[in-house]
Amino acid sequence: MEKQVAAEDLKRPLSPEAALDRAASRRKPVAGTGCGDEGEIESLDRQIVFKEGEEKRLRAQVARLPARLEAVPGIESEWVALTPRL
Repeated sequence: MEKQVAAEDLKRPLSPEAALDRAASRRKPVAGTGCGDEGEIESLDRQIVFKEGEEKRLRAQVARLPARLEAVPGIESEWVALTPRL
């Protein structure tokens, strides 16, 4: 069930603030870490937000590929019709 919830979370679009909240909620405390690690944690949270945005962009790009592939035969036939025969 947890895997299903995680998969559904990946499909949902995120605002940068929501992504930061989600990243912070996933973070588990590590024994022996001091206050000096907060800057590193914030940096990692920003990286997570960036990577999730990049993932969203790439998923959208992949979703457009089938339509582009379906258009290839039509484009190819147009190209053949316009190319002079030797």
